[in-house]
Amino acid sequence: MYYHQEIPKDEILYDPNFNTRGAVTNYQCDELAKDIEARGLINSISVREIDSKGKKYQVIAGFRRFVACSRVLKWELIPCKVYKELSNRDATLINVTENLSRADLNIVQEAKAIKRLIDEGLNIEEIQKALNQPKYWVDARIRLGRMPSYIQSFAEDGILNAGHIMELSRLGGESEIKKAAKEIRSQVERGIKIKIPKPRKKKDKGTKKKQRSPREIKDLMKHMYESGIPMGLHSRMLAWVIGEISDYDLAADFLELNPNYSIPEGGFPNSTEERNKLLMR
Repeated sequence: MYYHQEIPKDEILYDPNFNTRGAVTNYQCDELAKDIEARGLINSISVREIDSKGKKYQVIAGFRRFVACSRVLKWELIPCKVYKELSNRDATLINVTENLSRADLNIVQEAKAIKRLIDEGLNIEEIQKALNQPKYWVDARIRLGRMPSYIQSFAEDGILNAGHIMELSRLGGESEIKKAAKEIRSQVERGIKIKIPKPRKKKDKGTKKKQRSPREIKDLMKHMYESGIPMGLHSRMLAWVIGEISDYDLAADFLELNPNYSIPEGGFPNSTEERNKLLMR
């Protein structure tokens, strides 16, 4: 439920930490302010009712418009679209959706926006539907959000795209990603097309397909419980048991159920292998 109302600017909380884009300066809003002054405010600022820090309303979308009107043009009354009893989850979704609908966000900002939605309890399917984006688009940004800061810097500068991020995520360990980052930097300095090093398959046990023993099945059930994966995916788990799909294939399905899940390097834990290692010492 919402209604439209002109609100005194002093009653409105402007919290840059709530905004997907972060803080907005007056300088960034100069051109927008000139346009609003000439044509009027076409889209009202979206706010929600609150009772915090002496404020009655909080900006949830339209941060640049709010700065342009309240600070640059110095309007005392701000035309607002006021949401009643709006939860943090829904307010965050409105903010992220509006910001991602514009084309000038970089992929790191998009990744941070996706993380905000995950932190509010949305799963990958809900995020896809809300943002009208394919699974690959969402998955790449989730993976980027887990990458080291130097990889995120490459992406923010436009050096790496979503395809590069997916390739890097398959490398596995931190040492492999660091090595790839050095190679990327070298490629950029030489002005050649970026090529992500391929993972070394001989160490990648997670891609092996084989029939599973009762012990391995028990180990998987324990791993799912400890990783917060709800029991399900019966047909996919059966395919894993009979050797039609690998550890990594099944782990990708786990990622859909729990966006915070991290695919274990080298495949799922295996107590049989661990016992054999101990016996050979």
